Amino acid sequence: MGDQVYEGGWREDLRHGRGVQVIDAASKVCLLYGYTRYEGDFQHGIRSGQGRIELTDGSVYEGRFDMNQRHDPDGNGRSG
Repeated sequence: MGDQVYEGGWREDLRHGRGVQVIDAASKVCLLYGYTRYEGDFQHGIRSGQGRIELTDGSVYEGRFDMNQRHDPDGNGRSG
């Protein structure tokens, strides 16, 4: 995909380990995913572990991710 760039670890052709994903803010991919940048842990191609995500509305979430979802300190999951 030309709309995004990923630098980081790979395992079995999937993002795995620490990495940075940057998505072109003008792309349809960005509109679909709802964020422009994620820096953190990946497991088997999905966001999982500690990370920081910059959303398209300008807000930032830094914390835990599980199965591509943000998780608040109280354990509640949130999409994005």
